[in-house]
Amino acid sequence: MKNIINLTKRECLSYFYTPLAYVIMTGFLFFTGVFFYQIIKEAPNTEAMRGVLDTMSFITLIIMPMITMRLLAEEKKSGTLEMLMTAPVTESEIVLAKFFGGFIFFLFLVIPTFIYVVMLMMWGNPDLGSLITGYLGLLLMGASFVAIGLFVSSFTSNQIVAAIITFVILIIGWIFGWISMSLTKSTSPEFIKLLGNVMTYLGFFEHLDAFRKGLIDSRDVVYYLSLIGLFLFLSVRIVESKRWK
Repeated sequence: MKNIINLTKRECLSYFYTPLAYVIMTGFLFFTGVFFYQIIKEAPNTEAMRGVLDTMSFITLIIMPMITMRLLAEEKKSGTLEMLMTAPVTESEIVLAKFFGGFIFFLFLVIPTFIYVVMLMMWGNPDLGSLITGYLGLLLMGASFVAIGLFVSSFTSNQIVAAIITFVILIIGWIFGWISMSLTKSTSPEFIKLLGNVMTYLGFFEHLDAFRKGLIDSRDVVYYLSLIGLFLFLSVRIVESKRWK
């Protein structure tokens, strides 16, 4: 545990040594602020804030490849990964520290947006329960995106390649929802409906719906936790394979 904490601190600090981190933070807060203003001026209510959370989730999809592309790819390119692996730390500790570092940076992006909830409470009468669950869903989705980006970053030393592949994976998960809507229409054959249901389950954003409505569905929680566990496991296996090369 001590190794994970120390490595996580190192990872968090390394983010703020690069100009890209400040560009990402500025861009995230600027665009979420603009959308908050545009949406909230129409109706300062819970539905408006849900629209802001939807916007934040889509922006997260766009910026997450930039957040995660350096996690292991940079270590491999600079040769510091080999140094880490000769230190008294395990591959699991390295991967977990990288994951926590990326997720904590994502938290630094999300926490300032709580001011939107405070402003909404001043102007309206929002349903705090649905807003809390909405943020919970956003954080779970963000954590799963970090795990996916970490996995991609583990098998390449090129940060740009890692960012592009991660972005493609996340976009595919996003468009699954659109495709599944047309496949599950009542006029579709049964096997097409089944395919649509499978794609609905695999889609990243479809599992946010219950959170946005103030509900915590165990199936959605299990889905995100399963994604995180799967891609962290795969990342550990890839890092382990480097030790024997």
